[in-house]
Amino acid sequence: MLLPLPGPDHFAGRIDQNLLASAKGIDAVYVSGTLSHLKYLEKHDTDLSRPPFPVYGFKPRPIPFGNCSQTNNTFSRQDAARCGYLIPLAGNGRTANLLGYDEVSLSGQFSGTWEVAYSGGPAGAAGYTVPVGTISTPAGGRFALGPIFRGADASRGGQLVLRLVSRSGSASLDEVCFSHTAHHPGETGRGVWIWDRDKVLGKEDRVLEKLSAYSITRVYLRVGDDPGMYRDFLRKAVQRGIEVYALDGNPSHVAAPEALLARIKAVESYNRTHPDARFSGFQTDIEPYLGKDLTAGKGGYATAYVDLLAVIKRGFSVPLSVVVPFWFDTIHEGGRSLAQGIVETADEVVVVSHRTDAATVFDMTRATLSLGEQFNKPVLLGVELGPVTSEHHVKFDVCTPQDSGAVKVGDQWLCRRTEYDVDGSGISFRSRMADLPAFMTTDVPFASFKGWVLNSFEDFP
Repeated sequence: MLLPLPGPDHFAGRIDQNLLASAKGIDAVYVSGTLSHLKYLEKHDTDLSRPPFPVYGFKPRPIPFGNCSQTNNTFSRQDAARCGYLIPLAGNGRTANLLGYDEVSLSGQFSGTWEVAYSGGPAGAAGYTVPVGTISTPAGGRFALGPIFRGADASRGGQLVLRLVSRSGSASLDEVCFSHTAHHPGETGRGVWIWDRDKVLGKEDRVLEKLSAYSITRVYLRVGDDPGMYRDFLRKAVQRGIEVYALDGNPSHVAAPEALLARIKAVESYNRTHPDARFSGFQTDIEPYLGKDLTAGKGGYATAYVDLLAVIKRGFSVPLSVVVPFWFDTIHEGGRSLAQGIVETADEVVVVSHRTDAATVFDMTRATLSLGEQFNKPVLLGVELGPVTSEHHVKFDVCTPQDSGAVKVGDQWLCRRTEYDVDGSGISFRSRMADLPAFMTTDVPFASFKGWVLNSFEDFP
């Protein structure tokens, strides 16, 4: 679909010039030929590579470092001198997202003793590292990656550091290989979101019959200020073996969490006085990324979000489930990915992985599933059943008046760069419900995987 180049009368009035000043451009999203909304594009995108899964092997190009004497591949060190090789994990100074792997092996020909360590961030310096293991055999070694999940940011792997420990030694590397061992997830369940309380109140028996017919074992039920209104539903759900989590959250809660905290407190108070009809937990669905200024303040959002979850964990005893998008491993705060901060804090994570192709869903969610596996946290994956409208995206970069095709929009000049379509049928099962049962038999080889969550009860056939 070709759209006319925008002029000042097209969407200038909808642009926040302050946000545009801190962005590299705009993604204009059209639905049925009409402008739906604008996204501000991050000026400094994280330069990540996403290696193939479950095995990422490559011929390394080691970079010598240190002041030891060196002849060919042999180092000789004096006293406490540090020396060895830096091994970039991706080309051209990029970082590699290692979430999803649980082992690394280095093969080649070695003599002496070598320490293997991991360094996050751009390659090129032997700074802060996390020890991974020691090579003291001629053929190399294989090591678990658990230490780097706990000591560094595995989503931004810059390099391995191969440091000589003995007085002398040689290292000739043939291959570095990251891999993931498939794990059976064990027992899994099926959950559903219920957003509209009017679908439940006064219809408890009918709703529970339908939930049982769809083999639902967990319900995330949106609550208001009076959780007691669901007492009848909760009592009957408990009798059927169906867990019910209270659900609430919106983007404003990041900056002003008082209403959310009050609702969690109300749920805990209700649980204490109704032991036969309890909520099994509380789920937050905050979606801070819906704030249009996310690009300008991404780091601040991430820190505030994790801090809020920490406040909830400290202040309340009810189990905490958190809904996250699949791309939170690309946002970083406090030296780690936002995905890791949430997985470490929450009792459970549900990933909004709304796609209809199993391979795509798996590729999108492997980072969070991997974190769940490393930190022993359950991870569930979301499935969309509702209508999703197809979108047409047109991206514009901030440019200069001299650039070809430059158009003045407010205080800035924009140049049209790329456009693409997002097909709604690839996101939701709305038009292909017959494919859903087979989809939910997808083999997810992570021990952290605990099932699917359907969005939503209101969209059941």
